[in-house]
Amino acid sequence: MTLRLTARTQMAVIRIQAGTFIFSTIRLTRVTSMISFLNHLSLLLLASRLNVCGFLPCSCIAIKAGKDWSGRMVNISTVNVLAEGNRFLKGHGVSIGSETSGWVRNVTIRDSSVDGTNLAVRIKTMRGRGGGVEDVLYENLAGSTNAGIQLTLNYGNAAPTNASATPEIRRITVRNVTVHAGSYLQCDGLDDSIIEDIEFDHVTITGGTKQTCTHCEIDAIDTSPEPKCTHAE
Repeated sequence: MTLRLTARTQMAVIRIQAGTFIFSTIRLTRVTSMISFLNHLSLLLLASRLNVCGFLPCSCIAIKAGKDWSGRMVNISTVNVLAEGNRFLKGHGVSIGSETSGWVRNVTIRDSSVDGTNLAVRIKTMRGRGGGVEDVLYENLAGSTNAGIQLTLNYGNAAPTNASATPEIRRITVRNVTVHAGSYLQCDGLDDSIIEDIEFDHVTITGGTKQTCTHCEIDAIDTSPEPKCTHAE
Protein backbone atom coordinates (compact mmCIF):
# COMPACT_ATOMS: atom_id res chain seq x y z
CA MET A 1 0.00 0.00 0.00
CA THR A 2 1.32 3.46 -0.87
CA LEU A 3 0.07 6.78 0.51
CA ARG A 4 1.21 9.82 -1.46
CA LEU A 5 0.92 13.36 -0.15
CA THR A 6 1.83 16.20 -2.47
CA ALA A 7 2.21 19.94 -2.21
CA ARG A 8 2.63 22.56 -4.91
CA THR A 9 6.34 23.05 -4.43
CA GLN A 10 7.50 20.06 -2.43
CA MET A 11 6.59 16.41 -2.21
CA ALA A 12 6.29 13.92 0.62
CA VAL A 13 6.03 10.20 0.01
CA ILE A 14 5.19 7.67 2.71
CA ARG A 15 5.39 4.07 1.57
CA ILE A 16 3.79 1.48 3.83
CA GLN A 17 4.64 -2.09 2.95
CA ALA A 18 3.26 -5.29 4.41
CA GLY A 19 5.80 -7.23 6.44
CA THR A 20 5.59 -9.61 9.38
CA PHE A 21 2.13 -8.23 10.05
CA ILE A 22 0.03 -5.52 8.43
CA PHE A 23 1.97 -2.24 8.24
CA SER A 24 5.00 -3.69 10.04
CA THR A 25 7.41 -2.19 7.50
CA ILE A 26 7.50 1.56 7.02
CA ARG A 27 9.61 3.48 4.51
CA LEU A 28 9.86 7.27 4.39
CA THR A 29 11.62 9.15 1.61
CA ARG A 30 12.00 12.86 0.91
CA VAL A 31 9.78 14.02 3.74
CA THR A 32 10.23 17.68 4.59
CA SER A 33 8.82 19.00 7.84
CA MET A 34 8.25 22.41 6.21
CA ILE A 35 5.08 21.20 4.52
CA SER A 36 2.40 22.81 6.65
CA PHE A 37 -0.31 20.26 5.97
CA LEU A 38 1.90 17.53 7.44
CA ASN A 39 2.06 19.27 10.80
CA HIS A 40 -0.76 17.21 12.25
CA LEU A 41 -0.32 14.02 10.26
CA SER A 42 -0.47 10.92 12.43
CA LEU A 43 -0.58 7.34 11.22
CA LEU A 44 -1.81 4.78 13.71
CA LEU A 45 -0.28 1.46 12.70
CA LEU A 46 -1.70 -1.15 15.04
CA ALA A 47 0.52 -0.98 18.13
CA SER A 48 2.95 1.47 16.58
CA ARG A 49 2.67 5.15 15.75
CA LEU A 50 4.58 7.38 13.38
CA ASN A 51 4.22 11.17 13.37
CA VAL A 52 5.50 13.72 10.88
CA CYS A 53 5.37 17.33 12.03
CA GLY A 54 6.90 20.71 11.41
CA PHE A 55 7.01 23.54 13.86
CA LEU A 56 5.05 21.95 16.69
CA PRO A 57 6.95 20.77 19.82
CA CYS A 58 6.79 17.10 18.86
CA SER A 59 8.99 14.54 17.18
CA CYS A 60 9.37 15.00 13.43
CA ILE A 61 9.20 11.21 13.26
CA ALA A 62 8.16 9.19 16.32
CA ILE A 63 8.54 5.41 16.24
CA LYS A 64 6.65 3.51 18.92
CA ALA A 65 5.46 -0.02 19.75
CA GLY A 66 2.73 -0.27 22.35
CA LYS A 67 2.38 1.14 25.85
CA ASP A 68 2.72 -0.56 29.23
CA TRP A 69 0.63 -3.60 30.17
CA SER A 70 -1.71 -3.47 27.18
CA GLY A 71 1.23 -3.13 24.80
CA ARG A 72 2.95 -6.15 26.32
CA MET A 73 -0.24 -8.21 26.09
CA VAL A 74 -0.76 -7.37 22.41
CA ASN A 75 3.01 -7.83 21.92
CA ILE A 76 3.32 -6.48 18.37
CA SER A 77 6.75 -5.19 17.42
CA THR A 78 7.53 -2.25 15.15
CA VAL A 79 10.19 -3.61 12.78
CA ASN A 80 12.04 -2.76 9.55
CA VAL A 81 11.72 1.04 9.50
CA LEU A 82 13.80 3.18 7.12
CA ALA A 83 13.78 6.99 7.12
CA GLU A 84 16.24 8.53 4.67
CA GLY A 85 16.93 11.69 2.71
CA ASN A 86 15.00 13.98 5.05
CA ARG A 87 15.47 17.50 6.40
CA PHE A 88 14.27 17.89 9.98
CA LEU A 89 13.31 21.32 11.33
CA LYS A 90 12.37 22.12 14.94
CA GLY A 91 10.71 19.41 17.03
CA HIS A 92 12.66 16.44 18.39
CA GLY A 93 14.00 15.02 15.13
CA VAL A 94 13.63 11.25 14.84
CA SER A 95 12.63 9.79 18.23
CA ILE A 96 12.19 6.16 19.20
CA GLY A 97 9.91 5.55 22.21
CA SER A 98 8.94 6.07 24.85
CA GLU A 99 6.22 3.51 24.10
CA THR A 100 8.36 0.39 23.51
CA SER A 101 6.35 -2.39 25.16
CA GLY A 102 6.12 -4.54 22.02
CA TRP A 103 9.77 -3.84 21.05
CA VAL A 104 11.15 -1.60 18.30
CA ARG A 105 13.64 -3.44 16.10
CA ASN A 106 15.71 -2.92 12.96
CA VAL A 107 15.39 0.84 12.42
CA THR A 108 17.62 2.92 10.14
CA ILE A 109 17.69 6.73 10.01
CA ARG A 110 20.24 7.95 7.47
CA ASP A 111 21.37 10.53 4.93
CA SER A 112 19.48 13.42 6.51
CA SER A 113 20.02 16.90 7.94
CA VAL A 114 18.91 18.41 11.24
CA ASP A 115 18.43 22.14 11.45
CA GLY A 116 17.29 23.46 14.83
CA THR A 117 15.82 20.23 16.19
CA ASN A 118 16.12 19.44 19.88
CA LEU A 119 18.21 16.31 19.34
CA ALA A 120 20.09 14.49 16.59
CA VAL A 121 19.62 11.03 18.14
CA ARG A 122 16.87 10.22 20.64
CA ILE A 123 15.88 6.82 22.07
CA LYS A 124 13.78 6.92 25.23
CA THR A 125 11.73 4.60 27.41
CA MET A 126 11.09 4.02 31.11
CA ARG A 127 10.16 1.55 33.83
CA GLY A 128 6.68 0.18 33.36
CA ARG A 129 6.96 0.07 29.58
CA GLY A 130 8.85 -3.20 29.22
CA GLY A 131 10.00 -4.38 25.82
CA GLY A 132 12.72 -2.13 24.45
CA VAL A 133 14.73 -0.99 21.45
CA GLU A 134 17.40 -2.92 19.56
CA ASP A 135 19.29 -2.97 16.26
CA VAL A 136 19.07 0.71 15.38
CA LEU A 137 21.35 2.70 13.06
CA TYR A 138 21.59 6.49 12.88
CA GLU A 139 23.95 7.23 9.96
CA ASN A 140 25.12 10.20 7.91
CA LEU A 141 23.41 12.99 9.84
CA ALA A 142 24.65 16.57 9.94
CA GLY A 143 23.48 19.97 11.12
CA SER A 144 22.74 21.94 14.26
CA THR A 145 20.66 20.88 17.28
CA ASN A 146 19.96 21.96 20.85
CA ALA A 147 21.46 18.71 22.20
CA GLY A 148 23.33 15.86 20.58
CA ILE A 149 22.46 12.31 21.64
CA GLN A 150 20.01 10.90 24.19
CA LEU A 151 19.69 7.22 25.11
CA THR A 152 17.62 6.85 28.26
CA LEU A 153 15.69 4.29 30.27
CA ASN A 154 14.65 7.09 32.64
CA TYR A 155 12.29 9.10 30.45
CA GLY A 156 9.82 9.30 33.34
CA ASN A 157 9.95 8.66 37.06
CA ALA A 158 8.71 5.20 38.00
CA ALA A 159 9.42 2.77 40.80
CA PRO A 160 11.30 -0.50 40.13
CA THR A 161 8.99 -3.19 38.83
CA ASN A 162 9.11 -6.78 37.58
CA ALA A 163 11.36 -7.94 34.75
CA SER A 164 8.62 -7.95 32.11
CA ALA A 165 7.97 -4.25 32.69
CA THR A 166 11.66 -3.26 32.73
CA PRO A 167 12.74 -2.03 29.28
CA GLU A 168 16.05 -2.57 27.48
CA ILE A 169 18.13 -0.60 24.97
CA ARG A 170 20.88 -2.44 23.10
CA ARG A 171 22.76 -2.74 19.82
CA ILE A 172 22.54 0.91 18.77
CA THR A 173 25.00 2.33 16.22
CA VAL A 174 25.59 6.03 15.60
CA ARG A 175 27.85 6.46 12.56
CA ASN A 176 29.14 9.45 10.59
CA VAL A 177 27.21 12.04 12.59
CA THR A 178 28.50 15.62 12.69
CA VAL A 179 26.43 18.06 14.69
CA HIS A 180 26.89 21.40 16.44
CA ALA A 181 24.90 21.15 19.67
CA GLY A 182 24.41 22.85 23.02
CA SER A 183 25.25 19.63 24.89
CA TYR A 184 26.75 16.30 23.91
CA LEU A 185 25.38 13.12 25.46
CA GLN A 186 22.86 11.67 27.88
CA CYS A 187 23.09 7.90 28.31
CA ASP A 188 21.13 6.79 31.36
CA GLY A 189 20.40 3.13 31.98
CA LEU A 190 19.06 1.33 35.05
CA ASP A 191 20.90 -0.65 37.68
CA ASP A 192 18.95 -3.73 36.53
CA SER A 193 18.99 -2.88 32.80
CA ILE A 194 22.29 -1.61 31.42
CA ILE A 195 22.28 0.17 28.06
CA GLU A 196 24.80 -1.97 26.17
CA ASP A 197 26.34 -2.78 22.80
CA ILE A 198 26.33 0.90 21.80
CA GLU A 199 28.80 2.00 19.13
CA PHE A 200 29.77 5.54 18.13
CA ASP A 201 31.73 5.49 14.85
CA HIS A 202 33.05 8.78 13.47
CA VAL A 203 30.78 10.94 15.62
CA THR A 204 31.70 14.60 16.09
CA ILE A 205 29.73 16.92 18.37
CA THR A 206 30.98 20.50 18.54
CA GLY A 207 29.76 23.23 20.85
CA GLY A 208 28.59 21.85 24.19
CA THR A 209 30.58 19.07 25.84
CA LYS A 210 28.25 18.21 28.74
CA GLN A 211 27.58 14.49 29.07
CA THR A 212 25.97 12.20 31.64
CA CYS A 213 26.54 8.46 31.73
CA THR A 214 25.06 5.95 34.18
CA HIS A 215 24.64 2.20 33.66
CA CYS A 216 25.68 2.62 30.04
CA GLU A 217 28.42 1.08 27.86
CA ILE A 218 29.64 2.73 24.65
CA ASP A 219 32.44 1.70 22.28
CA ALA A 220 33.77 4.72 20.40
CA ILE A 221 35.79 4.89 17.16
CA ASP A 222 37.18 8.25 15.96
CA THR A 223 34.64 10.09 18.10
CA SER A 224 34.93 13.55 19.64
CA PRO A 225 34.43 14.22 22.47
CA GLU A 226 35.28 10.78 23.83
CA PRO A 227 32.20 9.44 25.66
CA LYS A 228 32.61 8.77 29.36
CA CYS A 229 30.47 5.64 29.09
CA THR A 230 33.28 3.22 28.35
CA HIS A 231 31.89 0.79 30.92
CA ALA A 232 28.76 0.55 33.05
CA GLU A 233 28.89 2.75 36.14
